[in-house]
Amino acid sequence: MPGTAVRQSVKGIPPSTQQTAPMTAHQTSWRRCPAVPRYLGIVLILFFSLIDPVLAQRTAVKAGDQNAADLLRATAKALGRPAVAPRSLALFGQITTTPLVGMPQSRNLEIRILLPDKYLRIVQDDTTIEYSGFASDVLLNHLEVLAPNTHAAASYPPNQLATEHARFARLLLGLFAAASPTFPLTASSPRPGTECMGSACLEVTGPDGFSCTIEMAADSHLPLCIRYEATVRMPPATPVVPGTSGQGTLPPPERAAIAITFEKWQRDNGALLPHRILTKARGTVLEDITISRALLNPRLTARDFDTHK
Repeated sequence: MPGTAVRQSVKGIPPSTQQTAPMTAHQTSWRRCPAVPRYLGIVLILFFSLIDPVLAQRTAVKAGDQNAADLLRATAKALGRPAVAPRSLALFGQITTTPLVGMPQSRNLEIRILLPDKYLRIVQDDTTIEYSGFASDVLLNHLEVLAPNTHAAASYPPNQLATEHARFARLLLGLFAAASPTFPLTASSPRPGTECMGSACLEVTGPDGFSCTIEMAADSHLPLCIRYEATVRMPPATPVVPGTSGQGTLPPPERAAIAITFEKWQRDNGALLPHRILTKARGTVLEDITISRALLNPRLTARDFDTHK
């Protein structure tokens, strides 16, 4: 619920009220040590200036043709790459979902990304914390109950890991027009007859049958929308009241066209990012994500993806 703090937070980010401790003699001794070359600082600056372009190359989406290459290059430039390349990312905000049972609910959201192969989404309210994502080939999905005398359970299909990999791929594609090196993507010009909704678009393919269409604004080249098809349970037009619905009242799984739109682009801590992400199917909003804070390249480690600590 709004105002509820996510229990786990990204380490290395001190509260605004925290004072910086003075450096000790041990911490400042390098300044007086003649063995330290004077040009060490220059060497470090040059070294780190090369990291982001290298990472940008590793996370680049492969172009299947010249038109795709030109469009990807324009989008990368609009997003500030390769000068700003994602190594890690932390997003904080709210998520409103339309459930199969009950009314739409808003909860706290935190997303952690550590390339190349770690992704964690944390959704929390007063009673539960829902984890989803992966660390390499380990599925992180589970439900943690916070409130006493509250019972909750979650089950996941055998292909849930592939589902999380695909979700992560679509998110990276929409945020940075990028791909993880462990889940490489190829973008090509759309087939004749493909509608791009008045903007430029590319067809994107990847491992395990991954497929989607990404649309960019014709003027700014920023990602606007990602479209794909998936099997989903569509929320009923009339919300089902918990505890009163009978067996078989929920709609069956069915194929549907999904659209993820990336809106309200603005700079946050040096990164140009969308601050609203909407997921719709057949005109129904499945998820409405509002980003209130974003941290590009925070100090994340494998421990930040240990959901059982």
